[in-house]
Amino acid sequence: MSTADVLVDADLLVYKAGHAAQQVLWAVWPTEEEWRHEEPFKHGYWKRKGDAKNWVATHNKEGYIGYKVLPHKVSIAEDAIAFMKQKIVNLVISNTAHNDAELNYYFSCKLDNNFRNKFPSVIPYKGNRADLPKPYWKDVIIKDFFNDGPKIGLERDNDLEADDLIGIAATEGKTFIRPIIASVDKDLNTIPGVHVNWDKESVYWVDEELARMNFYKQVLTGDAADNIVGIKGIGDRRASKILDSLANPTEEHLHQECTFKYMDYVKKKHMSSQLTSEIIPEQTLELTAQKWLNQNANLLWIQRYGREQWGRDENTLHY
Repeated sequence: MSTADVLVDADLLVYKAGHAAQQVLWAVWPTEEEWRHEEPFKHGYWKRKGDAKNWVATHNKEGYIGYKVLPHKVSIAEDAIAFMKQKIVNLVISNTAHNDAELNYYFSCKLDNNFRNKFPSVIPYKGNRADLPKPYWKDVIIKDFFNDGPKIGLERDNDLEADDLIGIAATEGKTFIRPIIASVDKDLNTIPGVHVNWDKESVYWVDEELARMNFYKQVLTGDAADNIVGIKGIGDRRASKILDSLANPTEEHLHQECTFKYMDYVKKKHMSSQLTSEIIPEQTLELTAQKWLNQNANLLWIQRYGREQWGRDENTLHY
């Protein structure tokens, strides 16, 4: 019998618990400045941002849609954190040969410090999160509710996300028994190992081949949550259908198939465009598609041991 070394995506625990301990209300202010100065709003609030948008459309109004965070007791967040931690431990004990679990908590760097900011992208990486509600109790949660295990990633000079820190630790490979990855984020399914999803109450194995396949499926779909634009019309189901149809695909086969799909989309989009009559050489369109694919792949790639970048050329494969 032994104790499992569990790598926990603590960002997700913080945000889930934090949002459980608050209510977010949406409204329409005349200007963004008035919202930021918390000027009172006379027309009421809505629980969903979509309802505020509908009010604007119905009343032919213009303005800035903002939110107001109403915190509940911080003990609600504390209870939520404890509940999720216990679920992780129970899933590990009941589904593996371990009789206990040691939780290691991984936190992301500040967005401004993120090493991915140096990569070119179609639109800013995670630029869609700037004005989303943040957990009111975030700092308290991190400071007070994770003291039962190591907290990694809170260093001021950290430039990695929790996913990257976990990916590096999970692939270090110094021992025969790899640590267990605990997350509800599908991004980490691109890292091989034993995975625990406490939301779905599942424990599953991701081998190198499946990790590779999951990565290239994300290359096709992009990641809306992180503002990474994939190929329009290709979601999870279609991406699976495209790549699962390949017989025993190698890294090269998967990359080639994704390249074809990107090129096909760029060419079709150019041909159907009504905004220009300019004829762009096919070779230029192919280079545009390849550049777009490479940008997405660099953003989606989760770091592994040695901080290996995706950075692919014709002589370099990373799986």
